Amino acid sequence: MNTRTPMPDPESVPESLAELVALFEGDLAGARFPDVDAESLRGWLERTQLAAESLSAAREQLELAKHELDTVRSGFLGHARLAISYAQIYAGDDGELQRRLTDLAARSELKAPRKRKAPEPRTAARKRTRRSAANREEEGPSVADEAANDSSPTTNVH
Repeated sequence: MNTRTPMPDPESVPESLAELVALFEGDLAGARFPDVDAESLRGWLERTQLAAESLSAAREQLELAKHELDTVRSGFLGHARLAISYAQIYAGDDGELQRRLTDLAARSELKAPRKRKAPEPRTAARKRTRRSAANREEEGPSVADEAANDSSPTTNVH
């Protein structure tokens, strides 16, 4: 059971400030000090909330813009790789042009992404492990197993 209280949003209005506003709107509703009363505190609370909302909206826009950039950049890189492939064919025997294209293609941002091998289903891996163990039992110990188990000292005779 998790007894930890969640961390407050750092951009939200701290609870103590909201409580202070509530206190001035309740028990201290009639109290007025130089530049401080329920109305001034309420104004600060509302401005703070608006600024926090504005920041939240800006962060959402930033995330959308980052995603858009990643998508466009990925498309551009794919198009650039295709351009290099075509240009290498076009270059033919032009050694200097081939060298420049090869140098460009070798740069990390233009290298084609590595294809990952799909993970093997767990059941297939377990079956293969069981099958391998069964085969070892039928075949007897391997040369490596015998060498590992051989504790007798060896002498080199020339």
